[in-house]
Amino acid sequence: MPLFDRAEHVSLTSSRWDATRAQLQIDRIVSATVEAMESTRFWPRSSLDDYGRPVDRDRALWIGAAGTLWALERLGAGVGEQGIYESYLAQPDVPGSRGLMNGETGVLLVSWKLAPTPEKEARLLELVTGN
Repeated sequence: MPLFDRAEHVSLTSSRWDATRAQLQIDRIVSATVEAMESTRFWPRSSLDDYGRPVDRDRALWIGAAGTLWALERLGAGVGEQGIYESYLAQPDVPGSRGLMNGETGVLLVSWKLAPTPEKEARLLELVTGN
């Protein structure tokens, strides 16, 4: 599998860096991401992201909705927690996984960061110290 496919990328240009243009593109991407959010699955999965998991289980920090929600928060979109942790608990991406990147810890970390509660904090401490 090649790591770089020229057809999937935009060619470099000779344009000079323009912070305003870059911010406009970031804002465009953020808006498109917020608009694409689906209430039951968060975001539709790209065909490039098929890792053998059911299509409705994409909440992980590494390749799922938790990471996207965290990024949107950092970029000022203000979409909030969106029930990511409750959704994960109801149907875990990888049942029994407590990991940071693809398990409960990562999803909970983002959930706690976006909507902190003492219960989430206690569970996060339990997961981290149990690792």
